[in-house]
Amino acid sequence: MSANVETIRHSASHVMAEAVLKLYPGTKLGIGPAIDDGFYYDFQFPNPIQSEDLPAIEKEMRRIIASGAQFVRKEISKDEARALFADQPFKVELIDALEGTISTYEQDGFIDLCRGFGIKVFHHDDGAIRPIIPELITMGIDVLNPIQANCPGMEMEGLKRDFGKQLCFHGGIDNQDILPHGTPEQVRAEVRRAIDTLATDGTGYILAPCHNLQAVTPVENILAMYDEAWQYGKL
Repeated sequence: MSANVETIRHSASHVMAEAVLKLYPGTKLGIGPAIDDGFYYDFQFPNPIQSEDLPAIEKEMRRIIASGAQFVRKEISKDEARALFADQPFKVELIDALEGTISTYEQDGFIDLCRGFGIKVFHHDDGAIRPIIPELITMGIDVLNPIQANCPGMEMEGLKRDFGKQLCFHGGIDNQDILPHGTPEQVRAEVRRAIDTLATDGTGYILAPCHNLQAVTPVENILAMYDEAWQYGKL
């Protein structure tokens, strides 16, 4: 999908959200990304709609487009964003997960969240999530956390092979066995393996424990992890 096509489809999802809100006040908005075969938007309607309602939504979308309204980008603080989207709980969840300023786009009086240029989306998902990784990529996730390589389907080699061109990986250092119970040299070996696997192209990996450090983790193992990351990562 070219950048121009992605922009058109993403813009169309915003237009659809505006049309739905005008026709069905009280609708709760989720996300609305461009995808390979079009675009979509997640809605929670006050009452279920039927296929017969779709032409009215399309008609309203055409009206909005014909009005020639421009998309205007604005950056606001998290507090401003929470106030602006106070009646949209799913948007507030997204806002709470973001850092720094929040990007919005407005057209025809409708305001929506939007990924700002250069802003990376860091997302936390525990466990064996491989089946939903393609959907997360479609949603716009840039950094996937954590990489729990001991979970089924989460082997580092396969993740890098299949998703390394689309995702930056965060985590990967085992916090259940090697960090709390291994030797410093075993920790260093695990660090080298993670770097060799997930940073093979020089990009796309943030080294860290696969989850929170356990209270029983020896300090020398923690120091070994970060020292080896620093020393080996420079090579």
